[in-house]
Amino acid sequence: MMLSLIFPSLQSGNMKPVICLGIESTAHTWGIAIVDGKGRVLANERDIYRPPLGWGIHPTEAAKHHDEVGRIVYERALEKAGIGMSDIDFVAWSQAPGLAPCLHKGLNFALSIAKNISSASSSSAKEIPLVGVNHCIGHIEIGRLSSGLRDPITLYTSGANTQVLGFVPGFGRGRGRQPGRYRCFGETMDVGIGNALDKFGREAGLEFPAGPKIEELAKSGSYVELPYVVKG
Repeated sequence: MMLSLIFPSLQSGNMKPVICLGIESTAHTWGIAIVDGKGRVLANERDIYRPPLGWGIHPTEAAKHHDEVGRIVYERALEKAGIGMSDIDFVAWSQAPGLAPCLHKGLNFALSIAKNISSASSSSAKEIPLVGVNHCIGHIEIGRLSSGLRDPITLYTSGANTQVLGFVPGFGRGRGRQPGRYRCFGETMDVGIGNALDKFGREAGLEFPAGPKIEELAKSGSYVELPYVVKG
């Protein structure tokens, strides 16, 4: 969904396009993206926490990493987008699901940035809206934006999630209106594909995240069909 549709009051007439700062901190990646109201990605900077070889993510260590690189990645994103702090109209952050210590770093950073922008604005105070984003829906919406698809059925594979999802529109009016939401039509009954790859990577002694290396190795292997079950 375009940002101008989410906050129509922020964009009208000949005003500049609304600009959103997005913060990702759910697990091993600290990311800062800057997107305008037309869906154009002006910057997408990140820094990845890498645990010792053969280990998975340690939540506290990952959060410490995010704390150390947060400001650096933020300033890099502003430079890449060619904007200043005062050009940001609202801040979005991944609020769930994710690792609690890492999520807290993202929220605290979002609050800090919004406060700094408001304090630095001249004449009248500039109120900076804060928007919490579901991590899973963020993945799907980025896919919709980049593909141009309007109403897709999505195979969502990320971390602990392996699901078939679709958006069901809302219905009703007034206080009884039910909002639209994503529905799960089927999901794995054992382990998510992302978690399975991580576990295999640790056992095989691959560097985290192991997905890219496993994909590279798979290209030189042979396909073996195995049975599977789907809950849904």
